[in-house]
Amino acid sequence: MIMNHSISLDMIVDNKYSVVVGAGNNKQVDHINTGSILWKNSDFSQSLLDRMFADDEFVNKGFWEQSALIKLIKNDSSLLDHVKIVDLRMFNAH
Repeated sequence: MIMNHSISLDMIVDNKYSVVVGAGNNKQVDHINTGSILWKNSDFSQSLLDRMFADDEFVNKGFWEQSALIKLIKNDSSLLDHVKIVDLRMFNAH
């Protein structure tokens, strides 16, 4: 829920991207917060979710999906062609 009415959904969503995720610390990949994420219903989003769930390295650890997404992006920076990282404050999460 976005409570800051000066921030519109149009300021966050971008048709170029299938995923928009908030991150702190100057929007660095290591600071992605999957508690603040929007997913477009797309083949890319489904594929990314499948890849995240296929990696069981972080299962049963705190914030596993966050760790899985960070790992995937660090190992394949081309994912950033489809994943937009915005300041957490856009989601009122900071």
